[in-house]
Amino acid sequence: MKTIVVANVRMVQKYDSESTKGCNVFCEDENDGLNQNLIGPIQLVIGGALDHFETFKAYEKEGYLPGQFELSVDVTRGSGGKAKLTLLSVKDPSLSRMKKVTETRPDNTAGKA
Repeated sequence: MKTIVVANVRMVQKYDSESTKGCNVFCEDENDGLNQNLIGPIQLVIGGALDHFETFKAYEKEGYLPGQFELSVDVTRGSGGKAKLTLLSVKDPSLSRMKKVTETRPDNTAGKA
């Protein structure tokens, strides 16, 4: 089953070993408070191809990451019958009218010679 997800992407991680390679897209959503066993935002991980890492890297340089993205995903059954989400494509956030990140980031070059 394929669907479109608007997700608050917080981080993207790549992995590349001899046996497997790809990326994980870490998303979060507000906690609705219905589950008393959960504290803090809800986390969701979407797997994807290694090429998607470079796409997100470019969007991060443009100021869109972390932020909201429109993602095309494939929903299948994973281990234990749980839903498994696989990233198919990322819509350019400038076409989606998504806002750029406005928070300030620490300058890692300060104090270096």
